Amino acid sequence: MLFLSHFFALQFVRTKQHRQLIKDLSETLGNTFKKRGEDISQIKDYIEVDDKTIKLHGIRSVIKSSDYAPYFLNKSWVLFKTTKSHPLYISDNPVTLQNMVDYGPYGNIGLAVKGIEIYFPLSEILALGMFCPSHEDEFRKTYEKYNMIMTIDPILASQSIKDPLFITQLMDGFEKRYTVPYRVESLINHNSLQVYYSSRFIFSGTSDFSLAEEMIRKNPEIKDGPKMIAN
Repeated sequence: MLFLSHFFALQFVRTKQHRQLIKDLSETLGNTFKKRGEDISQIKDYIEVDDKTIKLHGIRSVIKSSDYAPYFLNKSWVLFKTTKSHPLYISDNPVTLQNMVDYGPYGNIGLAVKGIEIYFPLSEILALGMFCPSHEDEFRKTYEKYNMIMTIDPILASQSIKDPLFITQLMDGFEKRYTVPYRVESLINHNSLQVYYSSRFIFSGTSDFSLAEEMIRKNPEIKDGPKMIAN
């Protein structure tokens, strides 16, 4: 797991998208200051980045990529699987993040943010999910509640949890390292994240890219990957 954590850390920082975020940050801050009527040349320590600065940042990030490894290692890991007829996408930016916890203007995407979910496709049918430990805690509580109700009233237990089979499989994934079958909606979510984070290429084991085409048709701006937004 330690070796893989270093590998994921390198994949996280080596991409065009990672370098682009530095440029976006500089431009976003500069535009925000200008809208406020401030003279950015008078702002202490503010430097507008150029292409050379971005390239140097990219090189430094790769050299120091091991600094990010602990943020992958300390997650709860689960291996997911699908089928060759319903394969996983992989993109030029394969480390994808999402978070269902809303932190308002502070944002909710970051390797160390509570509630974060990280996904990485290992092949066309296998993907690794790395969850904030808070997710495993919540799943465990739900699983224990389900088992407790099962001993009293199996019918009530099946009605009290949306998908008891998935919860059971997921706990087996956390505890026994079993491979967890992807649900249809989870597979779509995984592939959608690959499209969203990609800045150039999407790959698939089949010629079906209808999901990517639909996403880009509805939101053409995602063709260039995630953008930083100032609130």
